[in-house]
Amino acid sequence: MKRTQRIIFFVFVCMMCIPSLQAQQDIANGSGILNLGVGVAPGLGGSVSFDYGVIDHWGPGIFTVGGYFGISGRKWEYKGIGVTIFDGDKTLTSVMIAARATYRYSVTRYFEAYGVLMPGVRIEKWKYPDNAATLDHSNISPDLGILAGCRFLFSDRMSVFAEMGYSVLCLNAGISLTF
Repeated sequence: MKRTQRIIFFVFVCMMCIPSLQAQQDIANGSGILNLGVGVAPGLGGSVSFDYGVIDHWGPGIFTVGGYFGISGRKWEYKGIGVTIFDGDKTLTSVMIAARATYRYSVTRYFEAYGVLMPGVRIEKWKYPDNAATLDHSNISPDLGILAGCRFLFSDRMSVFAEMGYSVLCLNAGISLTF
């Protein structure tokens, strides 16, 4: 996790050191944004989302819709007080597939804040060893992700983003490509 934090910090410092950037003014109706992210909490994972501009000016902001796919995994070992409860590692893999509705507001020419609502499906797979065999348990349930995020715009086509909230990944950051 420390390596991920260092990478995010390095990207943030690089963004602040580039004074002569040009940014995208608005996401026009019919343009799209592809987000590729790496996330942490509750486990390590990644996400891919796509936003498509449908309303240019909805109040002071822009409204986009799209899709989301995120995956997260974590592993740990249970130990009791002086006794190992089971041998081996317990793993949890979570996948979320959702629709994505985003309201974007340009704070400055280079910075935009947004809120996201993602109704979808979460698929979880638990795997934990027992003394005799490995036990598997799967669960598929409806889910609602709610995120707050921001983007720093490098150019008309490229930016970096950070998101935080309730989803398969609670903290997510990466690059965005606009086309």
